[in-house]
Amino acid sequence: MYRFANALRRLYWWIRRPITIGARAIVTDGQSVLLVKHSYLKDWYLPGGGVGRGETLQDVVRRELNEEVGFVYDGSLNLLATHSNFGEYKNDHIVLFEAKMAVFEPKSKGEVKEAMFFAFDQLPNDISPATKRRIEEYLEIRPREEKW
Repeated sequence: MYRFANALRRLYWWIRRPITIGARAIVTDGQSVLLVKHSYLKDWYLPGGGVGRGETLQDVVRRELNEEVGFVYDGSLNLLATHSNFGEYKNDHIVLFEAKMAVFEPKSKGEVKEAMFFAFDQLPNDISPATKRRIEEYLEIRPREEKW
C-alpha cells in the first residue's frame, strides 16, 4: 500500500510541481547515527518528514521520531543546514537538525520497516546517496573529541 501511495505522490509532483518543506535529523549518540528504512523505498535514510499545517520544523522532527521509531524526543535540536531537491519534478527544501542522545532500542512501526544505529565508519551499502552526503558533511563540521 505504501508503494502505491508513493507512486501516486510522484505523479502528483509531476503534474503540480509543488513547493514542499521538510525536516530530517541526524540522531547520534556520538559514535553512531540512527537510520530508517521505509517499506516503500529501498535505501536507508535519516528520520524525518514533511511539514504539516501549523507545525514548526522542530515539531516535524519530534513527530517523525515518534511515528517512525516509536519514542518521544524532548531534547534540543541544533540546526545544521538547509538543502534543496529539484529532482522528481519537486521544489523540495529540507532543513537538517542534529539530535544528540543516549543509545536506545529503536522500534519499527508503520511505514518504517527497520530502524537502527550504525557506526559512522560502518554505514550500510544501501544508504541513499543524499543521506550519505549529509552524514559526511556532519562528520566534517562536528567538533572532534581528541584524547591527549
